[in-house]
Amino acid sequence: MIQALNKDMAIKYFVWTMVSVYPTCVLFVNQSFSLAMLLMVILGSVIFFRDIKAHVPSDYSCEILFIKVGLAGVAVSVVSLVAHGRLLDISSEELEFIYKQLRLLFFIPFLVLMKRTEISEKLIWYGAVTAALCSGICSIALKITNPEVVRISVVNNPIDYGYFSLIAAFVSLNGLAFFMKAGKSWALLSVVAFIAGLSGTVLSGSRGAWLAIPVLIIVTVLNLKNHFRPIHVYSSVISGLVLVAIFSVSTDGAFIQRRLTETRGAIEKYLNGKDSLAVSVDQGFLSVGGRLEMYRVTLDIIKENPVLGVGPGRYQSKVMEYIEAGKADKGIEIYKYPHNDYLTFAACNGIPGLIIFIITAYLLPLYLLYIFSGKDLRQPLFWAGVIIVTGYMVFSLTNSTLLKNVRIYYYCITLCSICASMKSNRSTDASDGNPLIC
Repeated sequence: MIQALNKDMAIKYFVWTMVSVYPTCVLFVNQSFSLAMLLMVILGSVIFFRDIKAHVPSDYSCEILFIKVGLAGVAVSVVSLVAHGRLLDISSEELEFIYKQLRLLFFIPFLVLMKRTEISEKLIWYGAVTAALCSGICSIALKITNPEVVRISVVNNPIDYGYFSLIAAFVSLNGLAFFMKAGKSWALLSVVAFIAGLSGTVLSGSRGAWLAIPVLIIVTVLNLKNHFRPIHVYSSVISGLVLVAIFSVSTDGAFIQRRLTETRGAIEKYLNGKDSLAVSVDQGFLSVGGRLEMYRVTLDIIKENPVLGVGPGRYQSKVMEYIEAGKADKGIEIYKYPHNDYLTFAACNGIPGLIIFIITAYLLPLYLLYIFSGKDLRQPLFWAGVIIVTGYMVFSLTNSTLLKNVRIYYYCITLCSICASMKSNRSTDASDGNPLIC
């Protein structure tokens, strides 16, 4: 019995540690902690299947719904393979794509494990604040000490650095009501963390992250209006944005202006057909123009294959056919996916595959947040979860967001910890003894 208790405590503290430090670690360690994530998947899966097999009364209705929808997406991939005669001649690229689809189901073991270990709300808020503060402090320090650095990131991809810094910044600000309970000094820490994290995002030069800022501001205002006077909310958010602008411009205003000018110029060059991606040495044009060319070609692919797509993982081979036929620029031949999750799934699995992807990746997590909150939209944790989901929805417009290890792990661990914490809070507050819905 003591041995079992020690094992449970070890698992509990392992999960709590990952929840609290992962948002910061991914900013500064060039790996996704795959072994730790795999261990969490195994532990959660063992608990889930053990309870199902033993007919243990449990609240797994949400998890089962998620599994059904996720497997429906995989079924669409299989049907597409069959329709294209690829099932018995499946390639490594096709298997890799299906595996990446299945990774969305990692959400379930993560959620089961975190529900069992009863995640504390404090871990989520303090973890976000720590990540945001570290991002801002390190970004500004690196820019001051190394002015020649163009895009700030410590050891990770600047795009990931921008994404994760932005999420940490807005989650910190959405915890303002939580920190107010501990005192005004703690509330100030939440605001400072927001400014710091947003500064890290701006200095990362991640334009995909910049696009999400207006959307996340709207979500934050909707949350804070539940707890503070609207005038205070608007003035605080605007003041924070002004301070970030001042910090960013004072450290490297020319860089920000250059990124914006570069983007506009690349779009104009692409639309006017002034250069070829295959021979261009203009990196700004290659980044923006390459995306625009991929989007154009992918939309043509979708028009030709709207129902079943070209098959899972077959995007790149289809693009090669377009290039050989003179219907696409040779400069995009190196890309496995079109830097847009929605177009990727629509091109590979058709419109049905796209719909199931959106439901599995974004709509179901929003539904789970709503259910686990007890349908209480005043909960700051609920809005922290909405920040993560809506942020990723925007990120998916300009990058292969949920097809990369570190991004899917970050998404799962942060969202599942929020759901589990809200459930734990409800269980603690419940007095009627009725089972929870989820």
